[in-house]
Amino acid sequence: MSWRVRYYVDVDWVGEGTGGVGQGILEANNPAAGGVGMAQTLRLQGAQYVAGVASSVPTAASFTSTFSSMASDISTQFMATSLTTAQNWSTGSP
Repeated sequence: MSWRVRYYVDVDWVGEGTGGVGQGILEANNPAAGGVGMAQTLRLQGAQYVAGVASSVPTAASFTSTFSSMASDISTQFMATSLTTAQNWSTGSP
């Protein structure tokens, strides 16, 4: 048996001046951290197998290594395909 971690990251634009509007609204995919995002949202996703635990119990170090790989993957995805799109949201571009 192997262990796998699936991950999803939503990047959304929270317009200036919206402040805490919607703060505290608990909905799926909208944790209460800041204002509610506008219509523009990018979803990045992936999956990583937990290294070195194909048939054993995973360790904290195994998960730490996997989470580091996840962060690197999300950063690469965002910089390669989404950075310009997200930067343009603040000027009204979809």
